[in-house]
Amino acid sequence: MRLRELLSDMHEPSTYRPFVYTVAEDDGMNVTIEVSEEENAQVLCSYHNASKGGR
Repeated sequence: MRLRELLSDMHEPSTYRPFVYTVAEDDGMNVTIEVSEEENAQVLCSYHNASKGGR
């Protein structure tokens, strides 16, 4: 493998994406969560902006 190929593999974009949820109920055996699409969109946008240096 050539050096250029090795370097390009090292700079692949991250697949990490934050996920926001709220525990609505926890009975000790089962957990029910609530997911807000709006909150997740806001957090993802903030994370994306922060990873770009706040731009």
